[in-house]
Amino acid sequence: MGALNEEFPATKQQRCWVHKTANILDKMPKMFKSMPKKSFIKFIWLQEKWMD
Repeated sequence: MGALNEEFPATKQQRCWVHKTANILDKMPKMFKSMPKKSFIKFIWLQEKWMD
């Protein structure tokens, strides 16, 4: 994203929600990995606040 910062320095960057979701699912404990990903995605995106 270096080129974008050079051309548009005042613009905020937005992360791809697909990759953000995949990163969150990768960090989940193993006991939850057997549950459907669809349930986790719904739960994650219904949260009011993100913890980065």
